[in-house]
Amino acid sequence: MSEFEIASLDYQAATLAIRKIGLWIAAAHVAVGVLQAAVVGYGIHAMIRANRDRAAQVDAQARAADRRHAENMRRLDAIIEGQAEQRRASDAQTRALMELLERTAPNTPPA
Repeated sequence: MSEFEIASLDYQAATLAIRKIGLWIAAAHVAVGVLQAAVVGYGIHAMIRANRDRAAQVDAQARAADRRHAENMRRLDAIIEGQAEQRRASDAQTRALMELLERTAPNTPPA
């Protein structure tokens, strides 16, 4: 073999080695891309799950607030009814007192 043929074989071997390295680099790029896609997919999944958890928590808080509101309204209605009963009783006492005063007052003509 001549020097040219040996150099040509060395060149071919080097070219094949570089191509092999290029394939490994391309495979590494693909692996990194797949890994990045997996990380992004997991992040999106985690955000969706957190959003659902927050929505459930907000719904639970809204239901609790509605229950508290309904209970407070029942209490307020009871207080208002109690005050109305007190007002009716006070009015009845006032009428009874006025009637008593009218019955017991001396019959004197106005001057």
